[in-house]
Amino acid sequence: MGNVLFFSRKELAVIIAVGLVTGLLDDKVEAVEFALVARTHALVLLNDYLAFKTGGPIFGDLLETWLEYGAVVAACLVRKPAAGTIALTINGICQVFVNGTHDPHLLYGVPGLGADLVFAYFRYRRYDLPTIGLAGIACAMFWYPIVWFTHGIYLYPVSFILSDLALRILGSAFGDGLLGGAVALLLLGLVGRKWNEPPARAFGSGRVDAREANSVGLLVVSFGVLLIAVTHAFSSVSNFFLSIGPNIQPGIPQLEEYNPGYVIGILVIFLVVTVLAFWNLRSAYSDEAEAVPGG
Repeated sequence: MGNVLFFSRKELAVIIAVGLVTGLLDDKVEAVEFALVARTHALVLLNDYLAFKTGGPIFGDLLETWLEYGAVVAACLVRKPAAGTIALTINGICQVFVNGTHDPHLLYGVPGLGADLVFAYFRYRRYDLPTIGLAGIACAMFWYPIVWFTHGIYLYPVSFILSDLALRILGSAFGDGLLGGAVALLLLGLVGRKWNEPPARAFGSGRVDAREANSVGLLVVSFGVLLIAVTHAFSSVSNFFLSIGPNIQPGIPQLEEYNPGYVIGILVIFLVVTVLAFWNLRSAYSDEAEAVPGG
């Protein structure tokens, strides 16, 4: 089959490449970034001052507002539904199993969904600066509910939470949005494509019938549910996932690491439901739906 739902093999290769490269490199770039800040006396003083005024590590959070830029890169290169979601899912898998990041980063596709929804709202026609900046903000806002619980943001005072939210919005517009757009523009230039070149049809040849896609998706979702159930029911399965997960201590004593079995199950369900939702609701954001048989 030439197309897998929305994507050709070449487009899938681009999405996978973006996810792998960003997932493998971002941790190293972040480490260099924080090392440079630690060596700059003025920035250290600024960090201490802001932490004192707000009651939390607000400057550190600002320095991390570029980490979801891969979603915007993938979305701008492929320009089809769920490209950012899949790319950041792969990014998150690399973070957890290669870089040893906390398990909730397996759900990194959630901020990718934020970017995808922005471009879907504009029917994959607008890739100007305001749209890309909004996609970057959406990345941060879709990730925020997860970090609220898993990173213990709710433990900090309101002065920090409000300031942190405002800086995440501002920082992600530039870090996730404009940075991602700039990287995509550079890559398009390297392969000789123009930024405003019409994209390929969002739904390919239409060979995938909605019923067929939903049936396969239901099976995969059932597997995710089963994975969560057996992880809970059998200690041997739970211990297996703990053995392959990152061996790290929780950053906050009140929080515990999540068993990767649960998170992987949730990841499978989230990813399949997201792709199927775009597929089944394609008429809401595309003018091409009437050209797709079975739509």
